[in-house]
Amino acid sequence: MDAVQGDRNASLGFALPTLKLLQTKLNAVLVSQSKPFHAALFGVINKRFGHLINDTEFLLAAVSHTKLKLYWFDSLDLKLRCSMLLLKAIQDEQSSLSRGSMTFKTATTGTTSTNFFIEEQSDQPHVQFLHDANRELSMLNKRTAIKSVFLRFNSVIQSSAPVERLFSIAAIILSKRRNRQIAAC
Repeated sequence: MDAVQGDRNASLGFALPTLKLLQTKLNAVLVSQSKPFHAALFGVINKRFGHLINDTEFLLAAVSHTKLKLYWFDSLDLKLRCSMLLLKAIQDEQSSLSRGSMTFKTATTGTTSTNFFIEEQSDQPHVQFLHDANRELSMLNKRTAIKSVFLRFNSVIQSSAPVERLFSIAAIILSKRRNRQIAAC
């Protein structure tokens, strides 16, 4: 979880991939003697964070992030759902911009086809974005609709780490010892 406490990678889009990575690493270190502990740990993680995997805003934050897209998903159903959510969010964003309204409806989706990637046309903006190998944030400058979705859902998470660093530095500067130092003139 230290990954999301820094100045970089602190957007909402990193929450679900970080959770998924944590679960993957915990599965890798499963030792036969620690099965009860392993089950309890997974139970706590799923109880606390399990509902987020179906949260539309968390999914849109991850899929609209250039560094993440669909790379971290292992479920085809979840990939299809996220692709449809991104398409709906882009359409909603474009329609709200064309109306001049700044409101945004949360994207929802119904049933999806299992042949989604085969049936889709590559000229659709979300398909081009998802299949683009470029993972730099600057790529969003060419895709304004996706950039709007990205900015909407990938706001920076409030983190205490930079603030704690600031107060730590301030404590060193404004300490009693520093005030008693003699200037070396």
